[in-house]
Amino acid sequence: MKKFHGLVLIALLTSLIIPFSLAASAETNENGNNVTPTEDKSTDTTKNTITEDPSKTPEPPKEAPKTTEPQKNTTPTTIDITDSAEVYSYEQNDKIDLKDFTDTLTKHTGTKLVNYRLAENSKLNTAEPGIHVLTLLGENEEGKTTAVKLNYLVKEKTAQLTVTDMNFDLETRIFTGKTKPFASVYISSPVDENFGEGVTKADKDGNFYAQWATLPKKIFAYAFDEAGNFSEEVTYEVPTKKENDVVVKAPANVKKIETTNAVKSATAKPTTPKASKEDLPATGDQGVEWIFVLAGVIVILIAILLLRKRKK
Repeated sequence: MKKFHGLVLIALLTSLIIPFSLAASAETNENGNNVTPTEDKSTDTTKNTITEDPSKTPEPPKEAPKTTEPQKNTTPTTIDITDSAEVYSYEQNDKIDLKDFTDTLTKHTGTKLVNYRLAENSKLNTAEPGIHVLTLLGENEEGKTTAVKLNYLVKEKTAQLTVTDMNFDLETRIFTGKTKPFASVYISSPVDENFGEGVTKADKDGNFYAQWATLPKKIFAYAFDEAGNFSEEVTYEVPTKKENDVVVKAPANVKKIETTNAVKSATAKPTTPKASKEDLPATGDQGVEWIFVLAGVIVILIAILLLRKRKK
């Protein structure tokens, strides 16, 4: 009986201890001190990785519009290559044509256009040196009008002719020199009492001749031809005495340079000076001398009549 009572007592104690142990384990689960939360954390991390992956999946579609494929068929309205290192260049007054630009524009712009033409207010001109801005219009493959803005350089034309071997014969007063065959030569002297100017032409050997009416101190000369080429102006100092004994053989039809303000020759006939306007009476003014003349004539006539009466 004693054993039976002992077993019953143990059973009762056990039934009382188990609920308290379960409650304690529940409290530990809430505070995260048990092993079970580690399993929850691992599951949480898996959940987090799963949620992060879907957020990254939309990125490829966002990058898709950045591809250049859709832009292949589009052409800008205006193509500006004025800042390009490639500059079309000309010399002043050179010939210029639209084909000079259109033949190479595709290379510089990367766009093929057809039916090129000048835009409004755009001109092809090489008269003025400097950078000129030009706008051309054309159509692309889609038929859309596209403008190409570019520039070209006009450089000052350099002298391509020369005037050399100048000489002035003091005896014949013939000025000679050498330049391009058949080129024209403009020659002049300083603007003083011996001023003169004229244009002569070189022969097939490039020699030119001009005979002066007076003896200038300096002669200025430059050459030019029909193609628009020219030389720099050169200055020749006329010697005060004959420098050599070379006889200048000029053609019979040598150019005569007549001076417009030449000093008159000492043997020239003096001209009769004309009466000035001050010496001439004014219009309608006959003077008062005629009154005295008329009075004298009347006195003489009266005297003659009186003498005749006395004689009678």
